[in-house]
Amino acid sequence: MGTSRLETYAPKTRRDFIAAVTRRAARFGLTAKGTSQVREEGQLVFIEGQPYPKSVGAQRAKLATRIQQQGFGQVMEAAAYTWFNRFAAIRYMELHGYLNHSFRLVRSRRRRASWRA
Repeated sequence: MGTSRLETYAPKTRRDFIAAVTRRAARFGLTAKGTSQVREEGQLVFIEGQPYPKSVGAQRAKLATRIQQQGFGQVMEAAAYTWFNRFAAIRYMELHGYLNHSFRLVRSRRRRASWRA
């Protein structure tokens, strides 16, 4: 099996996933520069001016604690690896018939026109 395509694909995908996770964290006020304030009002929390349910605020607090303990870059890289591994596993299961539904969750670049297998 030729691995040259994988050897060029994996590092770029890793960087793309880290960038995506970092952008998502920034939406919740978590950046390499610091953590923004959260304001609670009733059943909502306001993060970066956007309202979210209190449960999102609790999840954000856990992530902020993890960032404080391990460092922003380390947490973003770990989250990116987790998501990459999940998508790779789903794709593998799709290709090998381990999923009982008839639609693709992760589609191949060659098959852009259709969601169905």
